[in-house]
Amino acid sequence: MKGGLVSNWLHDNLRPGHDIEIEGPVGRFNFDDLPCEKPLFLSGGSGISPVKSMLRALTDRASGHEIRFIHCARTADDIVFRSELEALAARFSNIDVSFDCSQEGSAWQGPTGRIDGPMLLRLAPDLHQRTLYLCGPEPFMPTVRACLAEIGIAFSQYHEESFGGAVGNSMPPQSAVAGPTRVRFARSGVEHLCAPGEILLDAAHNCHLYITKLCRR
Repeated sequence: MKGGLVSNWLHDNLRPGHDIEIEGPVGRFNFDDLPCEKPLFLSGGSGISPVKSMLRALTDRASGHEIRFIHCARTADDIVFRSELEALAARFSNIDVSFDCSQEGSAWQGPTGRIDGPMLLRLAPDLHQRTLYLCGPEPFMPTVRACLAEIGIAFSQYHEESFGGAVGNSMPPQSAVAGPTRVRFARSGVEHLCAPGEILLDAAHNCHLYITKLCRR
């Protein structure tokens, strides 16, 4: 992936025989921690991964939840997991799957154009009775949030996870000290001089250290 931090590092450095330490998934963006009766899973691009996993978890349990799933992509060729999602919708009567492509094409006869409030209501007429689970890249996320606010969706029925958040753009804390501060990571022994406003997560990244963390958003 062009500009990708992890994928490029793996291709450049990982060799047969190297040991890799892998940890389990973390975070609360999952259906067990955030349950509801009528979920609407809404995703953009590669952000489909976590919400598709939630959908599969429900189908594996033969859940009777009334599920709507909306995925937004650039073109029909960019729709991730299309055949799998269509197969699930055909198999389970309680699942409704819709796709939206921002660009028109001869191979696509479905909804086109960037997602907005009216389109969401067309794809999910009962939107106001549902709990939303949203994941996608920038600028998809703020666009959808603005659409939801415009059509009066209560954010008490809204959950999100940002996909591929920018590194190094964290807002500095209001209580940031005026000058640089030296920190030491106990496990590695690495020391780092933090600039004013630099948070520990960014400091660890700048030192090439991995620490367990939830989504940056």
